[in-house]
Amino acid sequence: MHKPLGIIFDFGDTILHLVSVDWAAGPSKLLQLANDTKGLSARDIQLVMNELGHELFALRDNSTLEFRYDGYLRIICETLGITLNISYAEAAREIWHASMKYLPTEGIPGVLETIATMGVKMGILSNSTFSETVLREELAKHGIERWFSVIMSSADYGLMKPHHRLIELAVKRMELHREDVWFVGDRLDYDIRGALNFGLFPVWYNPTDIPIGGDYQCLGIGHWRELQDKVKSLYGQ
Repeated sequence: MHKPLGIIFDFGDTILHLVSVDWAAGPSKLLQLANDTKGLSARDIQLVMNELGHELFALRDNSTLEFRYDGYLRIICETLGITLNISYAEAAREIWHASMKYLPTEGIPGVLETIATMGVKMGILSNSTFSETVLREELAKHGIERWFSVIMSSADYGLMKPHHRLIELAVKRMELHREDVWFVGDRLDYDIRGALNFGLFPVWYNPTDIPIGGDYQCLGIGHWRELQDKVKSLYGQ
């Protein structure tokens, strides 16, 4: 193990913890943004959203292909015969902010600041149906977007972790070599497997101490200070 020149983090339940989702906010927001509601209720919209969502997520879960939430909204709206007074991308952004509540995971803000003082580049690579712009705004809301030189969402590329091409692009955008980059995430299937697929050093953020199982080889951490201490020791601090 040698000192990292760069660290790529997962987003959800790694950097930020998803506290709650208001599923009713999406249909309600679409009604607010519709030029003509066609007499539809939030319940009418929710039924179509649920049906299409089940289909798309079933396809997503069985592949490494990603879909965009704004495209999902377009199918919903055209199916129901409604138009919006803003773009589908803006509608997706509005729905995110109306329905998602995130908070930084315990200890992460201070650890990011400490790692940054050592000159380590940091980035984010997230499996998300929402765009980089939305993720960046959420990070900025919590005062931590500034620490990341690269922020990538699978929604903008059509591929998800653990696909090696997505990991490769993240490393390329950080202008580093794979052997100098660590990847930190909470999912063995997406994050740790993705890191191993492209030869990055994998770090499993595992605050609930789940047994690793399988054939994964990685550094496990239960609290962010463990990552901080490991990086500091490698930098002789």
